[in-house]
This record gives sequence, C-alpha cells and structure tokens, in this order.
Amino acid sequence: MSQVNSLLAIVKKSLKARNLTYLDVANALELSEPSIKRMFSDGNISLQRLDQICTLMDMDISDVVKLLEGEVTKTTEISLEHEKALCDDPKLLVCAFLVTNGWKFNEILAHYKYTTHELVQYLATLDKLRMIELMPNNRIKLLISARFTWNKNGPIQQFFKKKLVNDFLNANFDQATEMNEFFIAILNEESTYRLKDSMEKIAVLFRDQNQQNVSKPIEERKVVSVQLAIRSWKPSMFDSLRK
Repeated sequence: MSQVNSLLAIVKKSLKARNLTYLDVANALELSEPSIKRMFSDGNISLQRLDQICTLMDMDISDVVKLLEGEVTKTTEISLEHEKALCDDPKLLVCAFLVTNGWKFNEILAHYKYTTHELVQYLATLDKLRMIELMPNNRIKLLISARFTWNKNGPIQQFFKKKLVNDFLNANFDQATEMNEFFIAILNEESTYRLKDSMEKIAVLFRDQNQQNVSKPIEERKVVSVQLAIRSWKPSMFDSLRK
C-alpha cells in the first residue's frame, strides 16, 4: 500500500470513529459525495483537501501522521517459519484468521469447536508469533498492521493454492454478491500495467473494507473471498495449433 493510501486508511478510520460519513466530508468540502468516494478510492488528494478533512475531525494533519507512524510499527508480515507453523495446524490457522478479523474470545468459543483451554493455547501461540498480544481476561490486542500481507509464494499462499482455490472455484457464482469472469486478451505492455494497477487498487479496497468491518457485530458479517490474478499466459492448446 502506498503512503498516501495508508494515510487515507487512517483518515477513514478516524472519520468512522467520529461517526462522520462521506456525505459529511462532501458537505464540508463543498463537493459531491461520489467525488469524495473517488478521491479516497484513487488516493488522489491534495494537502488542502486533507487539511479540510482533518479540520472537520478536529485534528491536524500531524495527528494523522502520528497515527500512521503508530500503525507502521505493527507487524506487516511474519517469517516463513511462522507461516509454516500456521499451515501445519489448521485449527491454529483458523484461529489466526478469526482474531485478525476482529473476533473476540467468547465469539470464537460460541461459534467454533475449541475448548477454553485449547483456545487459550492457540492464542498464546499467536502471541509468540507477534500477531496478537493476549491480554488479561483473554482480551485480544492485534499487533498486525492494516497493511499486513502473507509472504509472496510463502507457505500460506502455497497452502491456499493447494487446499482452497479449487474449493473456492467449485461454485456457480450466481448470487447477487458473486462474480466470476475469465478473460484472455492480447494487450501491449502499457495496457497490462494499467490493468495491474487497477487490480492493486481493488486489493487495497478489499483490505480497507475488511478493516472497516472489524468492529461490526459478527452476526452482520460473513466470510468473503476474492482472487485477483494477472500474468502473461496462454492455454497450452494455443501452442498446439501454432505453426
């Protein structure tokens, strides 16, 4: 995530904490609500606009930067060894997924097959991995950044490829919130980079929406999975037909 997008992610959190909406920002900046949404989505914002938004929140730009610096000190990735430890124990991996998405101790116990002792042990392991800090009374403090990602082609991504991708694609994708399209095109390098840039923005949006939803009640949320991929590739049948 770029520094601008990271800064805007902090601004969004601060707006939400003050119960301020995009419409409130639009009114303060004398712009339309779609313009505000586009500004946050594209990461295209001037210092003057940012200062106006901070004023709306009774903050200075320096306050937002300090919050960002605090975010940067959090873990952005874990070691390959620690990722392997998660893959070796599916219940630990599920536990990690739940707590990093805002689930509390009692919520996990109520919805998943963990004993109290077992869950405490798993949380203690995640504490050692520096993903969380296990607080008194089994309260969970996240130590990972909103920019946290798994290591590229590391154990977790390999696990996803082997265990989850086929399961994910084995569906009709016919619900209103679902979509599955597969395209093959012949593009120049500039167009390919533009597509990649758009996909990176979607990835940023996905992580941002995930963070914004962490505080919402469990009953109002459901697991949503997205796969984004792009590369120079053609099916082998193309080669078999080439002269």
